[in-house]
Amino acid sequence: MATYMQYLKRNGIRSLPVATRRLHPASILCPDRRGLFEEGRLDDLLDKAEWAASSDDASIVVGNFTRRLSLKGKASAKNFGLNISGGLQHASSVTYEVEDVRVKEFNDPNTLIKKAQAIEKFLETQAGKRLKNCFLAQRLWYATKFEVHFEGMTKTDVEAVLKTHLEKGSLKGELSSKGTIIVATRATVPFGFTGKRLRGI
Repeated sequence: MATYMQYLKRNGIRSLPVATRRLHPASILCPDRRGLFEEGRLDDLLDKAEWAASSDDASIVVGNFTRRLSLKGKASAKNFGLNISGGLQHASSVTYEVEDVRVKEFNDPNTLIKKAQAIEKFLETQAGKRLKNCFLAQRLWYATKFEVHFEGMTKTDVEAVLKTHLEKGSLKGELSSKGTIIVATRATVPFGFTGKRLRGI
């Protein structure tokens, strides 16, 4: 199974340091020293009409990967739309084994071609010039099913964490016989995107 970084490189994906449910294939993402962050949506800036996009659960399944992160000095683990805060004092690291990756993209593959003239005019405006070096997310990538394993924690420890967070409603998952948490989120929070710089569209 590929590592997270190998998976990103293989598919040309740019990782999102902060991701939210509101991200859309029309989102504009601009760089700063911490990574790429949303600065608005191109459809809002051009014509205020939402550009339809959806995920195809039937056919777009694009592999799997594993991601391991150190938890030393950290009290929470937040990745792939899963947020576990508290109860991790015995964990040294966390490993995510992502089994199902899906994408969300424009329903009409010619959306940007049809909007090319409007995009060109927008980039000549003061607001557009400021965003020329930013990226347009054309495809969002989601981890929709994965297992979470905490190194240094017993099955009983994990069960206690799972119970606490299920009661709070911040975690959806079940405990496996191996002591891992199995999560099936479907497409909720993206971990990365593929797209082009606005000036290159």
